[in-house]
Amino acid sequence: MTEATIATIGHNSADVGEILESDPATIYREAGMVDLLVDSIKAEIEGLSVNLETTSGRDAIKSLAHSISKRKVKLENTGKALTEEHRKAVNEVNAVKKRIVDEMDSLRDLARKPVTEWEQEEERKKQRVTHLRTLYYDALLPQTDLSDISSLRRTIEESDIDPDMFGDLAPVAEAERSAAIEALDASTAKLKQEAEDRAELERLRAEKAEIERLAAESARKEAEAKVEAERIASAEKAAAERAANEERQKAQAALDEERKKAEAAQAELDRRERERKAEAEALAKREADQKHRSSIMRAAKEAIMEHGDVDEEAAKKIVLAIVSDSVPNVSVRF
Repeated sequence: MTEATIATIGHNSADVGEILESDPATIYREAGMVDLLVDSIKAEIEGLSVNLETTSGRDAIKSLAHSISKRKVKLENTGKALTEEHRKAVNEVNAVKKRIVDEMDSLRDLARKPVTEWEQEEERKKQRVTHLRTLYYDALLPQTDLSDISSLRRTIEESDIDPDMFGDLAPVAEAERSAAIEALDASTAKLKQEAEDRAELERLRAEKAEIERLAAESARKEAEAKVEAERIASAEKAAAERAANEERQKAQAALDEERKKAEAAQAELDRRERERKAEAEALAKREADQKHRSSIMRAAKEAIMEHGDVDEEAAKKIVLAIVSDSVPNVSVRF
């Protein structure tokens, strides 16, 4: 293709694309073809009017960038083939190839730039949303320092929940922000109350210590006075106790004598009670045994009457004979 032919192409990207589609090697043979290709693709990029707020618009940009990558790969592969076919021109072909790759990559990035910037902005929004919501969550955790609470509360109060940034999460974030501020206020009140409680406790402890000191001083003086009084009282008491000791001994001897008599009398009563209980138990046992034996014998009598033509008197005699061992090999088990 001659330079005149190239000149007629101008910025007609369709013509350049058709030429390279039919013969990709043209870009390596004809000077100026790279510039024409770059200009034609730039024209495509500039001529693409899309709405980044729609999926179809973003997809259109991605599609153009992808097509540029595909054309780059085809031209790059053609350059590789020419390198094999024309080893003598390898340096020139490689230079062109490198420029193609660099330019196509740059053009691809340029074509995709609006989407890339949009995605970066979306990511920045997401990170900002995540950062703020993390602050709101941190505010719900237990707090231990009033200065940290104040700083965090100020940051949260000043945080701006932009509806464009938060989207559907805006109401949720607003609720989380309110809950965070309430939690920080509650933590502040709690820590202040705890500080007041500690101060009050220290004051009460100091008052208690002073009261205990005064009480100890008073107790010491009272103890000294008590020791002296006890010394005097002890001397008087010792004399009185010696006088009363003989009287107690006499009274104790009389009590001991009376106790011995009472214990002897009680022992006799206990012995008689044991004998009475033993006799009563023996009698009860005999009566119970007799009742048991009578019950067994009555049952045996009735059984004999039921199993033969025997009247009550004869059956009774038979049972008595068995009980008295008068009937060999027959017995009644009580």
